[in-house]
Amino acid sequence: MNNKKLDRLVGELETEAEGKAAIQKAADAKLAVLDGVLQTLTAHSITFSDMMFHVFDPTFRQGKTRWDGFFKVPGSVKRILDLWVAKTNSPTAREEVHKWAVGYVSKDISQEARTIHNSGFLQSFNQSMTAEYVLGFDMSKIYSCLRDTSPVLMEILAAFATSPRHMRGITPQRMIKKQMVRKNI
Repeated sequence: MNNKKLDRLVGELETEAEGKAAIQKAADAKLAVLDGVLQTLTAHSITFSDMMFHVFDPTFRQGKTRWDGFFKVPGSVKRILDLWVAKTNSPTAREEVHKWAVGYVSKDISQEARTIHNSGFLQSFNQSMTAEYVLGFDMSKIYSCLRDTSPVLMEILAAFATSPRHMRGITPQRMIKKQMVRKNI
């Protein structure tokens, strides 16, 4: 290797090392500020929960802070919720999040059920049981209606009916066929 190439390579490595050092310095400064904020809250007998309520409760009019500081960054909500239910978190905290999630999804599914009921789509008592009606039965039509009017329930049922073992190693072609079969069920 000639000296010019070696000098250029050394320069690139030094620049990369300086860049990594700058990144580390910025990360350390950010942690120091965050720790300082938490210490300030504690010194004023304000809990982190108080701050969360201040930001997330609409009555405090912190919409811009809430959006810019949390919801604007894709994946922030999922990352926080994943941390709240992680095995490293306390069982009590995980249980509280779990109960909330089940309650939330249950309300959502209940609303979906009311929508389906009110549409009358699944009710056959208004139909005459003629040969045409029975022979015209179309499961894919029912699936489409349920998928469109009850997406949360259908996603839960799909997750319940599909084991991780079944999904492991499935080819794209098999997945397409599986979707077609599911639609016709």
